[in-house]
Amino acid sequence: MTIFKYELQTIDHQKIIMGADAHILCVKVQKEVPVIWALTDEDAPLIKREFILFGTGHDINKKMLEHIGYIGTFQLAKGSLVFHLFEVFD
Repeated sequence: MTIFKYELQTIDHQKIIMGADAHILCVKVQKEVPVIWALTDEDAPLIKREFILFGTGHDINKKMLEHIGYIGTFQLAKGSLVFHLFEVFD
């Protein structure tokens, strides 16, 4: 098992290719770039996982909450921008 990092874009929806067994540890900012760290087997097949970012104060559809799981919160611009990361599940 190895811990990998995956850079996030600050866009609403994005897909990231990672190991099928990847267990997300956290989301933080490293050198002003939001990053996901995940524990995964290097030999695991790769899949696309879908993520959504919401800014503080943005609307979240209640129905959508049935299909997303909270990952974590991070800040940019010295705390002026606060984002909340969720993963989309089937």
